[in-house]
Amino acid sequence: MDICATDYLGKKEKRFSLSYNLLSIKYNIRLHIKVSHKEFSNIPSLVSIYKGSNWYEREI
Repeated sequence: MDICATDYLGKKEKRFSLSYNLLSIKYNIRLHIKVSHKEFSNIPSLVSIYKGSNWYEREI
């Protein structure tokens, strides 16, 4: 459904937090995944699994 980012500037060791909100229409199940990471670290892209995440990842 969407991807959101939060910046905890100066408040936490892991500065950024990404929240992935996923929805399975077939099974009517929602899944929320939260990933925290440091400022200069990389998180692998989900585009190979969810094609629609391409635009959201570029925006955040």
